[in-house]
Amino acid sequence: MKHIVVVDDNFGVRLLLEQAIKELGFNVKTYSSGNEALLRIIFTPPDLVIMDIKMPGIGGFEALKLIARYCYNVPVIMMSAYSETEEVKEARREGVL
Repeated sequence: MKHIVVVDDNFGVRLLLEQAIKELGFNVKTYSSGNEALLRIIFTPPDLVIMDIKMPGIGGFEALKLIARYCYNVPVIMMSAYSETEEVKEARREGVL
């Protein structure tokens, strides 16, 4: 069974995504910060990461760079409620869609 990780500092978003992913038949783990998720992702790489860009501590874009370095074959879907933050602009410059 596929293992998906959701990382978002918003509890409601995590809960909504967790429920939707479980209904599709996947295993899902949720984390409230990049800091919390990174150690688990690096040591036990999931099949997919869905992550918010703007979070306190290690933000999504910084976490993405570390995931790419240590788990280069793990796909990451980045999401943001903000369309024009510096983090989103930087992500676009780096090729994140």
